[in-house]
Amino acid sequence: MASGKLYESPTRGSEHTWDFYKSRKNNPNWVDDYQLVKKEHFWDQIFDLLVYIDLIEFLTILLIAVPRIMNNQQVFIPGCFLDRFVKFLHQMFFYVIWKVIVG
Repeated sequence: MASGKLYESPTRGSEHTWDFYKSRKNNPNWVDDYQLVKKEHFWDQIFDLLVYIDLIEFLTILLIAVPRIMNNQQVFIPGCFLDRFVKFLHQMFFYVIWKVIVG
């Protein structure tokens, strides 16, 4: 998969894509840069994976909650983690609004 992100060359200061470094991994002039950029690229991929997993989890929760809200049903089992979390977010939202209005 081609990456559009640019990685700065640690020794030259120029910016190139991951594909550029990957194609030059056996070139003696670029092998040091490749090794350093490889670590950064790895952690970028891990971060992207975590973001995708969180997005899927959030969408799943929305797909469960929205139809129940629209039908005036109980959204979550009272006392479960998600129920407490939604109540916490609700309290924080109104706390922030109250602080903005009252000062």
